[in-house]
Amino acid sequence: METISDQVISMLLKKLNKSSDQIKPTTRIKEDLHADSLDIVEILMDIEDKYNVKIADDDFNNIKTVGDLTAFVNKMAK
Repeated sequence: METISDQVISMLLKKLNKSSDQIKPTTRIKEDLHADSLDIVEILMDIEDKYNVKIADDDFNNIKTVGDLTAFVNKMAK
């Protein structure tokens, strides 16, 4: 069974057209994956829809890495 972390990483891979070896927990979403503001909005909307959670702008401002994002979604989705 795929974990929430695996699912979030899969979303990032598809949305940003990256390979799995480019994404690690310490990978920075904006700087390392080159996600622009539109990419980020679309990723957040996908996560909110899939897990029925709401990610506030203030919360997202604290999310810098893939690990931060997956930990946040894990916490919110439970």
